[in-house]
Parts: sequence; C-alpha cells; structure tokens
Amino acid sequence: MSVFNHTPSRLVYLLGICTVIEAVLFGSGQLLKAGPLTVKMILYMSCLCVSAWICVRLRPRFDSTDVRLIILYFLLFLLDIGLGLVNQAPGGALVEDIKPLSYFFIFPFFLVFITSMRTVDRINSLFRYLPLIMAVIYLVYLMAVSYLGIFTFGQAYESAGQESDFMFRGKSGELFYKGFIFLPIGMMFWVEEKKILPVIIIAIAIYYTRTRGFYIISLFGCIVYYFLTSNNRNAKRAVLLCGILMVIGLIAIRPDLNMGGEDDRTGGDQIRWQTMSQVWGAIDGFSLWIGHGFGNGVPVRPIHMENSFLEIFQKSGLLGLAYWLYFLFCIYRNIRCLKGRRGTKVPKLYFVGVLMVYVQSLFNPFITNPIGMSFVLISYCVIKFYRNDVGDTHRLCRI
Repeated sequence: MSVFNHTPSRLVYLLGICTVIEAVLFGSGQLLKAGPLTVKMILYMSCLCVSAWICVRLRPRFDSTDVRLIILYFLLFLLDIGLGLVNQAPGGALVEDIKPLSYFFIFPFFLVFITSMRTVDRINSLFRYLPLIMAVIYLVYLMAVSYLGIFTFGQAYESAGQESDFMFRGKSGELFYKGFIFLPIGMMFWVEEKKILPVIIIAIAIYYTRTRGFYIISLFGCIVYYFLTSNNRNAKRAVLLCGILMVIGLIAIRPDLNMGGEDDRTGGDQIRWQTMSQVWGAIDGFSLWIGHGFGNGVPVRPIHMENSFLEIFQKSGLLGLAYWLYFLFCIYRNIRCLKGRRGTKVPKLYFVGVLMVYVQSLFNPFITNPIGMSFVLISYCVIKFYRNDVGDTHRLCRI
C-alpha cells in the first residue's frame, strides 16, 4: 500500500488532529496532565502504537528518503546514548536529553497520517486559527492585568506556579510562553491569505511577548516568503534592503532588542556567551565529529542550552549538525520539486515556518524539543504530500 493517496482511518485522523492541537497550544505538555503522565506523553505513546500497528499490518511503502532520515536519526540517537554512558554522564541528565529527543520517533505516524487533502486542509486551518486564538487569549489576559485590573500580576505569577513554559517579563504581566513560537508561524498563514486584521492581532501579541527572537523571525519569515513567491526582482531587492535597514535600526535604537521590556536581558546574554566559550573549550579531535554524548553539557548549562545548535554540537558534534542540515535540505528539495506548478504557496509557507524554527533555535531550544520538532516533522510530511499530489487544487481550507 502506498503511503500517499490513501485516506487515514478515523482513529488515525482523530489522533493526528489531537496531536497537532496539543503541539500548537500546550507548549512542552506540562499544562495538561492525566495523573503522573502528561497528555503529550499519552498522545505520543498512542501515535507510536498506532503507527507500529499500521507498519506491521498494512506495510505502507515509504520513500527511501523517509527511511534514510529515520534510520540515520536512530543510529545517531543510539550513538549519543552510548557516548553519554562511556563519558559517565549523570543518569538524570542523560534521561533529560533522551526524553525530548525521542519525540522524533513520532515521525512515521505523521507519514501515515498526512496522506489526504482532507487531512492537509485541516492541518492548514489549525495552523491559521490556533495561533490567532492564542494571540487573542494573551491580549485579553494583558488587558485584564494591566488595564481592567481584574487580577494582579502577583496572582498571575502565582497561578503559573513552577511551570517552566512561562517566563514573565518584568511586573506588568507580559510573558514568554514556549507555545508562542507558533504566533509568527501562524501570522505567515494569514499573510498569505492577505487578511489584515488577524495579522495585526497576532503581530501585537508578538510585540508584547518582549521576545527578541520572535521579532527577528517574524521579519525574517515575511522577507523569505516574499522572495519565494514574488517574481519581481527589483521588489525583492527593495524588500531585502528594507529588512536589513529595519534590523540595523532596531539594534541601533535598542542594542539589547528589549523593545521596552522591564526585565534585564544582560544576564541571559552573558550566559549564552559563556556557554559558547565552554563548548568551544571542551572540543577535542574526537568530540569535534561526534560530540560528548547525551547528558554531557557544560558547567554553566549542564543539561539544556539556549542555542539548540550549540547543544547539538556539544552532544553530537558535526555529525549531529550535519543531520539537521540534511533534514532541512530534504525539505528544500521537495520544495524545488514543486517549481513550475500552480498553487505552491501553501507548501512554501511550511518551508518558511521550518526556517523560522531553525532561526529561533539559535535563541531558544526549539528544534531539540517536541514543540519545534513537531512543526518540522509535520511540515516535511505536508510538503511531501503536495509534491506527490497531482493537480492544481492546493489551497487553504475555508471554514
């Protein structure tokens, strides 16, 4: 049975939709718990079981690239565990690395789930509407704290508890939430639709996150998407020049890119530089190529680092970086296969979204955790579906 042109069963469809909704709205998964387990863990294990059953019973035919990506990741995963054990990594740190990176093994489920235009249309709708809903909720929350006085910052802070998904910016109620990575991505879907009001709402929400990386990837995404979809060379040059000048102006006006937030980012930036210095100092002829393995961080960041690619290099070496660059190349190659077809704006949106996740991972750890990884894996499958689908009916679902 070919994995494409096949409508998934109702169970696979519902499980897949729930997995996408949870990935977009609920961050690392700590917000939704069912006893000792999170809903993300339950969905993850369910997806593994369903995809294993499908592969054994129905034996879908995957492309050689799919198989290669899965096998290479599995071998790299085993190598990093082995290196961690050999280098006597602390058991807790080893487990903390294995847990988020094992999310990649949901990949076969997405391959058997995203196999029909109905599924792709629904996923397109989710990536448009869920970030918009998230933006509206965030702005309503800010109004309730800062203007209406319905509850205070102290109450908001206490309600967040010890959840690591939230980071408050000063004492005015503004905050960073891990799931906000989907705000810039969702905004791009509304940019493609040319719907001004949703773009403005999400842009305002992005501004009030006071997150430097989100400002950068929002601008970056708009520029790259215009370059991919426009045929006007002069306009492309003008957009690129304006983008460069905006970034330079932003840095000149606010060197810390804090944009008026009350919190001081100096400490975080110093830790980033210190982390980079310690990673560089730990390099030897062996670790340069394969890293130090899972569980082996650096003194200032013994487990996870702000820069995902720095962490990948520390634990997997150039081999790990090469894998994620190869994954990006495979997505780009599928985009290139669409050249000359009509209706390719939607898959290009996903490609831009993947680039945004990669860029944001230079500032915050997204590609090495289920939040960013889920979008990268889904994007690969959606773009591949468009590449294999015949016809010019590629569009966003209207609901």
